[in-house]
Amino acid sequence: MSKLNKDVLSLIFEELTFDKNRFYSNLTRIEKRSLYSCLFVNRLWCEVAIPILWDNPWKFVIHNGLLLNVMILFLSKESQEFLKSQGIYIISAKHDKRPLFDYISYCKYINFRKIENFINNGRSFGFNEEYQNHAMKQEIYKLLINKSTKIKCLDMMNIGPNITHQIYNFNGAKNSLGELTFLSCDSSIDSTFYYGLSYICKLIQKIDIKRCLDDNLGLARLIEVQKNLKCFVCSVYDDRVENNIKYENIGKALIKQAKSLIHLKLIYDDDFFLLSEILPKLINLKKLKLINIDNNDYQLEKYLEISTFSKLQVLHIEIISSLDIAINMIKKTEGNLMEVLLGSTIYDEMYSGKFIRTIYEYCPNIKVLSLGINDHNNNDYIEFEVLLKKSVQLQKIVIDGSFDQSPSNLLLEKLVNYAPKSLREIRIFNDWEITASDLELFLEKWRGREPIVLYFFMDLQEFGYFNDNLLSILKKYREEGVIKNYRCDDEYQDFYFSW
Repeated sequence: MSKLNKDVLSLIFEELTFDKNRFYSNLTRIEKRSLYSCLFVNRLWCEVAIPILWDNPWKFVIHNGLLLNVMILFLSKESQEFLKSQGIYIISAKHDKRPLFDYISYCKYINFRKIENFINNGRSFGFNEEYQNHAMKQEIYKLLINKSTKIKCLDMMNIGPNITHQIYNFNGAKNSLGELTFLSCDSSIDSTFYYGLSYICKLIQKIDIKRCLDDNLGLARLIEVQKNLKCFVCSVYDDRVENNIKYENIGKALIKQAKSLIHLKLIYDDDFFLLSEILPKLINLKKLKLINIDNNDYQLEKYLEISTFSKLQVLHIEIISSLDIAINMIKKTEGNLMEVLLGSTIYDEMYSGKFIRTIYEYCPNIKVLSLGINDHNNNDYIEFEVLLKKSVQLQKIVIDGSFDQSPSNLLLEKLVNYAPKSLREIRIFNDWEITASDLELFLEKWRGREPIVLYFFMDLQEFGYFNDNLLSILKKYREEGVIKNYRCDDEYQDFYFSW
């Protein structure tokens, strides 16, 4: 293995950093431990692992003080003298020798909240006054801007409205921030900060506004000046605030990006901020995710019906009044759809079978799908069987049902007999009454196939039944390798849209 060149090792180590299919709550610690062990193999492995660990050090850090210690070692003499003048004595004789690696130069992420936190907790260094905290933060930001060759991501979430350090004015900002590609932020930050970024950051490809509670003019300007904005994610929903803002400036800025946008995700309530005329203009969209927290948005549905997304690959919509809207949208695509997820949808007898048929006729490449089967309509089961036979790339499926508790025997029988070899995960909504005998028969017949992931959504009152009747069966078949993993959840959004 020591003969592998750096490029091959780097690809392998990158794979160690994240596996979204694992159900670990301490995933970051596992990633860190895996990469950390690579540092001790030999010098070559160490040289490859260090840049990956320091690409986003905030992701892997467990002890804030240790990270601050390392950064302090790289402060310039000018910074050291300035901090001394503020009563901060952090450099001692033991710090005279620089580390073997120029760690800061590898950093491509700046996480404002993490920096604020570990400096605010810097009492072990003897600085407690507000002006000392301010001075320390300033020198750390200067260090990152000056030493980091190419910053790719700025994460400014949860830092409040006032950013006191104008990083875009620091020496080296044009070089380090000029190729910024990802911005995570909220609209509460003062407009002047976004204006400052807009002068030098024109290559952002993804903007993720975690909380958009006002029509921030600076943020609108930053959106407007981008030359290749591909992805826009925004949440205007906040149950703590009554939101009656129209967001005209942000909406107009997005209209100017209509040709380049290929991914749009919006989480909103009834006061939908996106100007209605933009939706039909997004002709190059590949991913469209619209999650209305409250009720059906009939105005949105009207514009969805007149829009054409021929290149669409991913369609996630939460709360639509009729399946017919989704059916018409799917028919206007050109066979590119790979994911179709519809949450809080009523699968009535009129459209449930027609929807399934539309999928297998117009989506030959479907991989992730939600659908509903009306137990009172035998035609739905017939269409479902055809879907399973034709959808040879299907990997994950969510199966909803009618309002009453439907028996699961026929559903599970269709799945085990006709599911394609590619199927790896089944999510079952709580409209299905799954008995222990039905589940055990299904799993016994599944034996010999690739292990399946089972994910159940149910109300809290159903957990007792699940634990008493199904849990021991799932544990048994996981131990025997029939099930790869299983989950039972009452978090609706995670159940439907966590892929």
